[in-house]
Formats: sequence, structure tokens, C-alpha cells
Amino acid sequence: MNCLIVNIVVFVNVFSGILCADEWDYLNFEAWPETCKTGHRQSPIDLNQKKAEAQTPDPFKFYSYNKRFKANIQNSGHGVVITFSPENKGVVTLAGSVLPETYIFDNLHFHWPSEHTINGKYYPLEAHFVHYARSAGSVAEGLKRPNGIAVLGVLLELSLDTNPAYESIVRALPNITENIRHPVQLDKPIALAAFLPENKKSYFYYEGSLTTPACNEAALWTVFTQRVKIGQKQYNTLKHIYNIKKQLLIMNNRPLQQLYGRTVKYSSCCQ
Repeated sequence: MNCLIVNIVVFVNVFSGILCADEWDYLNFEAWPETCKTGHRQSPIDLNQKKAEAQTPDPFKFYSYNKRFKANIQNSGHGVVITFSPENKGVVTLAGSVLPETYIFDNLHFHWPSEHTINGKYYPLEAHFVHYARSAGSVAEGLKRPNGIAVLGVLLELSLDTNPAYESIVRALPNITENIRHPVQLDKPIALAAFLPENKKSYFYYEGSLTTPACNEAALWTVFTQRVKIGQKQYNTLKHIYNIKKQLLIMNNRPLQQLYGRTVKYSSCCQ
């Protein structure tokens, strides 16, 4: 088994640590590590409003989410990943709501179709905003803690109109379609707030895991109920990339996991 020690961020399964990138794919889930198959805190799950426990947590605090920063995009071999340039690393943070501390933004990536469902319904696309606990200092350390990672999930619906926030991403995609792990700088700085729904007070939250190997049970999940629109052509371009085996990546979503007695909570404010 040949593994590489890396210090770059590529998709969910790689967060500065030991990378065995070619040893898993979305065609054989039975080959994933044992925790993925036997863990009792796994993600994704179905988010059922009738079964969720209603709560009224404090609002999220988004720091520097409205600021534009230079960003890089790459094909990880498992999906499309966006990270900020090194000089801006650690600037964008998230706090408030049910989070026990401040979390630092690490990467934005996408799954098609969605991984989470709401009341049993899948959506064409799901965006994940991955953060690690400031006290952990890195994603690698955050993965060692029960709540060392915080992920915001945004579900997307298709539209005939383009979404301006995705235009710089779409323009860069032809450069990474088959070029795996070769970052390309976006032609315009981006602000993460542009990718979030307007209503950020209505969401589900629960304790879960990464949705890719090693399926670390370290994530605090928030999935917003309001969907964001993406143009049909933008969507088609975004998901037209090749995997580590040089095959078209038709889908990159993990099947739904069992709850095993976990409580899903729901912030019903301001729908």
C-alpha cells in the first residue's frame, strides 16, 4: 500500500494527513474503511422535519464571509474543491448557533446528487463548507476530536437562469476537467456569502461524520432548509469532470446512513 504524506486540501477525505487516494471510489462502498460501515455517527442522513426536535439556537456569526478573496479550484479525483490562497487562510471563520467555539474555513466542495435529503427528497447538488475548530489548529487535528469539524451544507436546485456566484467557477472548470490535483486560480476573487441561502436561520443540525473515507466521526453538521439556485448549464459543467481512474465522475454522493438513536434538531426560525 503506497500512501503519501501531504499538506494540501483535496476534497473531504484529505485534510493534511495520510492520503491513500487511489484506494476508494464511489462504485464500491463495501471497500471503504471499517468505520464507514460500522460507525454509529455516520453521514449523510435523511432530515425529516416531523421527526426533528425543534430548537431556537442563537444566530450563526459569519466572519469575513462577505469579503472577497483569491481562491483556487481543483479536481481532487473525487470532486471539485475550492480553497482560498495561502495568504488568506484562517481569515474566514464561523461561530454562534450551537457551535462550541470558533471554526476556521478550510474548503468548499460539491456532491452530485445531494448527499443529505430533506423529507426523503434528493436535490441535484449539495455544497459543503468545511471548517475546523480553531483550538485544533488544523483539519488533521480536528478530525481527532468528536466535534473538531463543522460543515455547512447547502442544497441546490436547477434554474434556467445562471447564478452569478458560480460564473468564475464555471469558467475555470475546463482547466481541471481531466487535470487531477492541479490547482487553478479563479479569475475573480469570491465571497463565500454569495454561495449561502438568504435565510440562514432555518436549518437542521446533528452530530455526524465525514461522508468520505475515513468517515471520521468528528463533524457537527448544519444543513440549511432554503435551497440555492444554480443554472442548468452551470450544473452540467460543474459535474463534468473525471475521477482518479480517468472515468467521468457520474456521481459522488454517499448513500444515506442510519441514525442509531441520534437526535436531529431543527431551527425553525424565520422560514
